[in-house]
Amino acid sequence: MNMNLQKWLALFVLLMAFFFNLALGQDSTNTKPVPPPEHTINKSAMEHQRGLAKKQAEDERRQQLENADSLASKTVLMDDRGDYHGYGRDTGGAIILKRAAELQQIQDLTGEVVQLEGNVKIVQDSMTIWCDQSRHRRAEGILELYGDVVMIDPQRKLMADEVFYYESTRLSIARGNVIIERDSVVLNCEQGQYDEVNDIATFDRNVIGHDLRRDIIVTGDNGTFFTELQHTIIPTNPVLVQMDSLGQEETRIVGEYMEYDALGGLAFVRDSVKISWRDVEGWGDELFYYPDSNRALLVGEPRILHFRDEVFGDSVWIYMNEETLDSVVVIGNSIAYTASDSSEFAPRSTLRGRRIVLTFDDGAVNQMASFGQAVGVYHVFQDGIDQGSNKVSGDLVELNIEERTLQSVRVIGGTEGTFYPPHLAGKLRDD
Repeated sequence: MNMNLQKWLALFVLLMAFFFNLALGQDSTNTKPVPPPEHTINKSAMEHQRGLAKKQAEDERRQQLENADSLASKTVLMDDRGDYHGYGRDTGGAIILKRAAELQQIQDLTGEVVQLEGNVKIVQDSMTIWCDQSRHRRAEGILELYGDVVMIDPQRKLMADEVFYYESTRLSIARGNVIIERDSVVLNCEQGQYDEVNDIATFDRNVIGHDLRRDIIVTGDNGTFFTELQHTIIPTNPVLVQMDSLGQEETRIVGEYMEYDALGGLAFVRDSVKISWRDVEGWGDELFYYPDSNRALLVGEPRILHFRDEVFGDSVWIYMNEETLDSVVVIGNSIAYTASDSSEFAPRSTLRGRRIVLTFDDGAVNQMASFGQAVGVYHVFQDGIDQGSNKVSGDLVELNIEERTLQSVRVIGGTEGTFYPPHLAGKLRDD
């Protein structure tokens, strides 16, 4: 009895163990891993969180760099160089930085230096400055500007490769492709300086000035430009050139000294002067050229040449119309020559007097008149055949010419005259 009870109890224990293991999902062939201790779980989670934080920081840094590159790109695109809005601005003389890609402060022998890099924009009162690089030497009051420098105030615009700007005197010393613009006048040179206080620009090397309104270009070795007056002085090797409506050279004036007034429309040239103006050439000691009224005055032993027409005197006025020579007025000790006939070798008729006026039709002389102690020598041709010469004098001697052939002569007041046949007229034809 006891033996049977023990067997049943042993069987009962085995069955309970089987069902217990079955409830835990385990059997003799499938054993589930034992979970790790609690401290092991916490360590793995912390390492995972640190990895996520590191990745997030790297992502944020990368985004910051991308944003910086984007901002730099936008800054370049936003370059407003030359776009001026400084009218009436007052900074009390202080120099104010408006924009730069990079700023650095250093110390050198002169003291503190502020260095600016990249799309620099600076203002001082009504002046705005743009450049690629800048150094501000505060102790010395010098602003060094480099790379595509543009300086604009209400009076003018200055451009150069580099500029040294002195704060207290507002003097700009510019070098390399220097250009100054004032209204319709543009001047440039290799090196120059600008005094903002006195509105004077000084050009040290190879100056070129362009009056855009009149299409006049003046050049020389050096020069001075008074910006408010728009007055240029070129003391060495000056040349003035004016272009016509088709862009062809119409006038060229050279001398040893020149002044050009763009406001008044006047050029003054002296010493060894020569003017080439359409079909006219002239020489003298001094020249006054008025482009707006198409006239010029030569003084000091002037000489004018127009094909075979030629004049001398104390002073000579030249008047042009829109296309050709209109008239010439000779004043004081006047002498004028013009062809007596259309043939190439015909002698020239001559007038002398106190004042001589030549008028032209389509570029050819149609009348030549001498006033005051007038003396005329004219030669008569008929169908190209020499008929002789006449010498006349009076208060007025007038020669009327048509198609380059003498047609009539008029003498008024105290008239005297002598006729010379061809074989005796030689001494009248030396001129």
